[in-house]
Amino acid sequence: MRQIIVMSHGKMAQEIVNSLFMIMGKNENIDYINFTKDMSIEDLNDALINKITTKNPIILTDLKGGSPFNVAFKYKFENECELLAGVNLPVVIEVMNQVVFLNNDNIDDIKGKINEYIEFV
Repeated sequence: MRQIIVMSHGKMAQEIVNSLFMIMGKNENIDYINFTKDMSIEDLNDALINKITTKNPIILTDLKGGSPFNVAFKYKFENECELLAGVNLPVVIEVMNQVVFLNNDNIDDIKGKINEYIEFV
């Protein structure tokens, strides 16, 4: 099963994962990395390398072009992984549902599903 890692500035990643576990139950295939003000880019890179335990993880980041995204993008350039920018709770729920519960790691299917959760109303 593929690993899912949520990365963000501050503690947003941790709280999204905590909320996810509250709604769907705890799962060992999902982890987070907080990029805090006392960390360097090298620290963030090391945290990502140390968290990855499977091939081809799915990495979800908060901002395209932000430090967590850039570190994950560098990893993607050198290794195989899927990378999404603009993470939010509905997206993480859908990724977990598809990958963990439905055993579907087809990224095109997941992209189609998560587009349903982003809209103006």
